[in-house]
Amino acid sequence: MFGEDTLFPTECEGKKFIRRRDLTPEKRLHMAFMALQGVWGAVTDLAREFMVSRTFIYMLRGDLQAITEKIYGECRTSLEQKEQWIRKQAIAVALCLRLEGRCSIGSTSQILKRFGGAKYNSVGWVSEILQFAGECLPNTLVNEETGVRLVIMACDEIFSHFRPILITVDPVSSAILRIELADSREVSVWKEHWECIERSGYLAVYLVNDEGKSMLLAQKKVLSQVIRQSDTFHGLAHRLGAWVDRLEKTAYTAIEREEDRLNRLQSAKSETVIEKKTKEYDTAKEQADKAIESYDRFHYLYLCLIGTLQIFDHDGNPNERQAAEATVYAALDLLSELNNGSIDKEVKTIRRLVPELFSYLDEAARIVKELKNSAEIPQDALRALCIAWQYQKSWIKAKRAERRNEYKSREREELELLEDELGDRFQEVKGAVYLELDNIVQSSAMVENINSILRMYLNTTKNHVTQGMLNLFMHYHNHRRYVAGKRKGKTPMEILTGKTQDKDWLELLIEKVPWEQSSQLKPAA
Repeated sequence: MFGEDTLFPTECEGKKFIRRRDLTPEKRLHMAFMALQGVWGAVTDLAREFMVSRTFIYMLRGDLQAITEKIYGECRTSLEQKEQWIRKQAIAVALCLRLEGRCSIGSTSQILKRFGGAKYNSVGWVSEILQFAGECLPNTLVNEETGVRLVIMACDEIFSHFRPILITVDPVSSAILRIELADSREVSVWKEHWECIERSGYLAVYLVNDEGKSMLLAQKKVLSQVIRQSDTFHGLAHRLGAWVDRLEKTAYTAIEREEDRLNRLQSAKSETVIEKKTKEYDTAKEQADKAIESYDRFHYLYLCLIGTLQIFDHDGNPNERQAAEATVYAALDLLSELNNGSIDKEVKTIRRLVPELFSYLDEAARIVKELKNSAEIPQDALRALCIAWQYQKSWIKAKRAERRNEYKSREREELELLEDELGDRFQEVKGAVYLELDNIVQSSAMVENINSILRMYLNTTKNHVTQGMLNLFMHYHNHRRYVAGKRKGKTPMEILTGKTQDKDWLELLIEKVPWEQSSQLKPAA
């Protein structure tokens, strides 16, 4: 049994532990491996064969098992971690392409394949992870602070393949409070819509919307105590603005006809033809004069009506509601004298809306009064800031570059004078006043803007919109950071809550969704 490597007895003198040279590393590995098999009686047989203790064999087995688990276990863990990282990156890219890039699901899949999205790139996989993420997100914004937060609510409806999408927005911060894929626009649906917002910790100061019948009836039932501000754009500017272009076009057409009849009259030779062409010219001239007069009168009255919508006068004082309403009624009476049936129909509608068109002037008067009571803001500076703020609103709404630049220049002139007067306090005072004046909302333009953005996503869904997709859109919009405009560098949630958002919308979304609960996210076979 023992060979030439066996120790002689004299070599063991004085040693408590000795290493047998006959048990080579190969033999030790053999014993550990055989013992690791777990065969009954193997350890006893090995102990007898190699004349060692059973404890020694168990020690070898333990060492081999530990080494094996360390080496191959780390390898397996490393592969799993790499797979998880790849899957996480694919999820992040898919979310960015869908929400930031506004890509369709098919396009998202193709881009993932093009840039080596490994197994996570099929249309089905992209659709499933987007749907899962959306279903894990709420469709109503929750106030996480104690108490109730007062907000202005701007409401509207948008349709996707005959299905209504109800949306309520805080126009000051632009945060979406609730977005809902509904089956109808009935009063009960809008009622539940607003009640959900209230249960989530948001209470309406006043409501801004258009003349949707269901919304009007629901407002009387649920928010009857809340002041309603009718959308001034849809209620007045939009209804009459189109007629400015129509009447102008009609006037130019009549002028061209008059010129044509004049040319024909001048080319006539016989008295009979001259008499006939003269009558045609006189008729054309009379019609042209009438068309020009109608356009001039309508355009002047339209500008007067638009002027009444201004919040502050030239001195920076809030316009009075009663005076504005009186001006509108007088202008509507003069418009009725144009004897245009279609215009008369619009005039009757506007006349019915007048009592709810100028609620924002009451809000403006209240805000300015509170600012005046503040001893920290000089009265002259406050009026100048009101004028500058109104110029800011004008250049934001302006569609033509020359008008936008003109209003920007006027705002800058007002602010430069104030900066010299207020010195180091300028930015603080300006920020405080602008922040309060932003609460004066006279139209649902903000919710219309959000609807136009949402429409881009709806156009890529082929009318297969889901509540999950709307939830994703709401999270992205509320937590994304503006890159331009007066809200540049801020997110809607930061403006709404006043708290800094340290993380990006994508990071917040990935943290919020429990991805481990989704069976669809398992690696593809």
